[in-house]
Amino acid sequence: ELGFAGDGEHFFDPRNSFLNSVIDRRLGIPISLSVIYIELGRRIGLPLEGVSFPGHFLVTLPMHQGAVVLDPYAEGTSLELADLERLLQRADQDGPVDGAHIAALLTPASLSEILIRMLRNLKGIYWREHHPVEGLRIQDLLLAVAPEVAVEYRDRGILKQRLGQFSAAAADFSDYLAREPDALD
Repeated sequence: ELGFAGDGEHFFDPRNSFLNSVIDRRLGIPISLSVIYIELGRRIGLPLEGVSFPGHFLVTLPMHQGAVVLDPYAEGTSLELADLERLLQRADQDGPVDGAHIAALLTPASLSEILIRMLRNLKGIYWREHHPVEGLRIQDLLLAVAPEVAVEYRDRGILKQRLGQFSAAAADFSDYLAREPDALD
């Protein structure tokens, strides 16, 4: 009713990951549209939950006999098992694509998991577009939310190195190696 839709034309536009822009433009990606969908649902009494499904963020509505799976990117369409199987295959997941495996993937994501996934989406966009300054801001946020994730120190070190911040990069690389002394890289 509010006109929110998936931005299939410019999927990797960073504005699709910033909630203020998504609200203003009424365009987003699966996770940003899901966050808005969840909040709107909660305000009217629906206990919606986010699901960090591989390759495509979804929303579930718990019911007495299971859950309804919704796709806010597709205007809130209710998904069947066959739809979820297609999404999983599109995400190039190895292993079984059966009901039990899919049910295990439909566990609710915590708020920090949602935030981390949103930040990693932005991280990927800025890395792909070679925007190290913006990427560094996102790396700092990722480390504020998930300071235990070793590879985020490495990645921040790479960005600092690209920006000529060599001492700070070396410190991040040292943190990475302290956390992952047997890392292959």
